[in-house]
Amino acid sequence: AAETGLLIGEELLKIRFLLSLSMKLREKIGEAKDAYPAFAMLTKYIKDVTEETDTLSVLDDDGRLYDNASEKLRTVRDKMREIRESIRRKGHALLNDPSISPMLQERVLTLRNGRHAFLVRQDALSTFPGIVVDRSGSGNSVYMEPHSLLRLNNDYSASRSVELHEEQRILRGLTMKKK
Repeated sequence: AAETGLLIGEELLKIRFLLSLSMKLREKIGEAKDAYPAFAMLTKYIKDVTEETDTLSVLDDDGRLYDNASEKLRTVRDKMREIRESIRRKGHALLNDPSISPMLQERVLTLRNGRHAFLVRQDALSTFPGIVVDRSGSGNSVYMEPHSLLRLNNDYSASRSVELHEEQRILRGLTMKKK
């Protein structure tokens, strides 16, 4: 954090774990102070970090921010889910289109270079209604983004950028609270 000003979710998760352990230790020492009066002194040195622990509750157990970490994050993720569903529906319609499906190497809509695309046979490259976004490892087929998905892919990409920016803003804020 001193170098970059930003801790990632997994790093903040470790801090949350340590803070939780500290609070449990403080609690157990407090419970034992009647039986062991010398312990009473120790509780003075263990700070109450409930607020800090609560602040980090916006992280799930994998260190990923919950949607409700901010209103903006929730809104953009909701929008991304709607866009993905629209892409899925349009992609499914294309898979069932008798003029498109024979051109496909695989009947699967995939994410390639941040774009939803189909794996198209090399011989259908000039007839598939879309643009090349990547080549297959074998070079025998290409990943093509259908023209009908262009606007949705652009919307998804723009929303993903907003999501990443908001996640970094939140993580930076959490990092600064730890200093």
